[in-house]
Amino acid sequence: MAESVAPVLTLDPLDLEASPEDLPGVLRALARRPALFEEVEALLGRARAALDAPSPSAWLAVMKALEALGRLPDPGLPVLSSPLPSRSQGEAFLGSLEKAVSRFLSWRYLVGEFRRRMGGRKALTGRVLAESADLLERALGEGALRPKARLLSTSSRFEEDRVELPEAGMVIPSRSLVRFFRGPALADEEAEFREAGGGEGREGPERVVLFAATIGPGMEELARAAFGRGEPFAGTVLDALASTLAEGAARAVSREAARRGLLGPGGPGCVARRYHSGYGDWGLPGQADLFRVLEPGKIGISLSESFLMVPEKSVAGLAAWKRRLS
Repeated sequence: MAESVAPVLTLDPLDLEASPEDLPGVLRALARRPALFEEVEALLGRARAALDAPSPSAWLAVMKALEALGRLPDPGLPVLSSPLPSRSQGEAFLGSLEKAVSRFLSWRYLVGEFRRRMGGRKALTGRVLAESADLLERALGEGALRPKARLLSTSSRFEEDRVELPEAGMVIPSRSLVRFFRGPALADEEAEFREAGGGEGREGPERVVLFAATIGPGMEELARAAFGRGEPFAGTVLDALASTLAEGAARAVSREAARRGLLGPGGPGCVARRYHSGYGDWGLPGQADLFRVLEPGKIGISLSESFLMVPEKSVAGLAAWKRRLS
């Protein structure tokens, strides 16, 4: 029985990490310079090093790297007016540089996800990237991307084999879900975690967020239409882009839940993480309870008889803080 049901928060539209309108330009830039993300990171590293240990040669390396990045989409890159700027000038330059490239770098994770879904970096050649950019631009122009989400913040009790959500009137029987959130936040702590007993005595988060998010049916409809016209390349690209943007919607849910304080206090070393229904031993039938609580039909998501979400490019699950061991 629910203790008290908190209101469900609807985000319509759901803001992704970066503007989707930027992504075609990012893909075209990567088509011309496949290592552009790495080059931008290297430039930032050189600028920080030059600020810490200034010399004409250090700042010259920054200038040369800066000149090579003219292929960034609408970069607005700052300029250095002196071969050896003062400390204040260097700090101002670095701040402007970080701001100028932040929108570009914000797409790094999702571009990596798109590459993975398309067969890896070697499969995603310059030509494929450029054509993918054209397909995405047309899809965005047709209004095919409509991210939305429903979120519910609730208290939680993590037992050994289940998660109890009293305020939502819901119990999730899942050992894998419990282990995931009782485990460490960082991969390099896994060995220490196992040696410590794999989570015995570690408490789970006190608050969690149940969520359902979708990018709408538009992208998958365009993909199906392309396959129907005998255009398998376009269909494959559009389907991979749709899956990538659905992952972007899930990431946006975690970010919004943390930003709005829905996960409760995090503390040092905490990161917001998600566990999707249908993974581990939280089977797809468990989505029926989640749908009962969240009512995702209000943002256009339904559940089939086999417990699959419609539109297909939708995600649902639980978000919460994960803590470091120390």
